[in-house]
Amino acid sequence: MKSKKIPSDIANAIRQSAIDGWDDDADMVAHTIETETAAYLELNALDFGTAASFRERIIAAVSKNSDGWDERLSMALVKVVEMLERDYANRKK
Repeated sequence: MKSKKIPSDIANAIRQSAIDGWDDDADMVAHTIETETAAYLELNALDFGTAASFRERIIAAVSKNSDGWDERLSMALVKVVEMLERDYANRKK
């Protein structure tokens, strides 16, 4: 299982992004930090299944399209599901 500790550069970037987006709203800063941190951890722990060999490429691709970890996680999940569905359909042929 992957570590639940976030690298300091990632944690700092999440915090700075939250402050930049919500500097006058402490509750939203805290909420954003919490959701982005949870998304980072979930993406790191995500089981890519038969798409595991594409893990790094999928993460790199979704990272180019989004700065937020929550959005990256959502996009990665879509890609993994697409690949698993394709793999399943190919096996049924």
